[in-house]
Amino acid sequence: MRYTAHSAKSDPLDLAPLELFEGRNGRSFVHDASRGLPHDMMSVSLIYAELPWIGGWEEFNRRAVVGSEVTYKAFAKTIEASIVASGVPAVLLVGAASARLFDAPKSFAVRLNYAYSSICSVLCINFNSAHDDMIGVASTARYSADLLARLAESFASVGDFACGYGNSGRIFANAGRRYVMSDINGRCIRHISQQGWA
Repeated sequence: MRYTAHSAKSDPLDLAPLELFEGRNGRSFVHDASRGLPHDMMSVSLIYAELPWIGGWEEFNRRAVVGSEVTYKAFAKTIEASIVASGVPAVLLVGAASARLFDAPKSFAVRLNYAYSSICSVLCINFNSAHDDMIGVASTARYSADLLARLAESFASVGDFACGYGNSGRIFANAGRRYVMSDINGRCIRHISQQGWA
């Protein structure tokens, strides 16, 4: 199943920004993850994010009207350090060019649902041997939506600090799970607030 995703290659959202949305199954809000994880992410059982592709970094920042002077490499290092310090298990989907910026080993590859030709590296951080069976099952997913559905079977809640259009929250909410999502772009939060699942 294809789903819509926030992409630097697609047209920007023509919506007024929204700072915070409280939904039935969770909350979504504006946060600049280049400064680290939001405090709300510390209460989830899994952190998941489909990170911006390195080639779209400047466009994402331009659309969010932040004019970030943070490089993608600095963003990657801040995110990884924040996740490691949190101790919360995390699954990050990154492009091949970005994967080398992380110390976490590449666990497996998956295709993005909204771009079947795009293959991502899946990085698993803060997982231990107790998670081996779950990672084994998750690694058989061909597409990112399948991966999220499998993760929703094992984790009670998800935190996504680069949520875009909120696909992680949608899949977890549809499974009866909770979500905490943030994005640098308030237009993405407005988009999420208009979705029936939220």
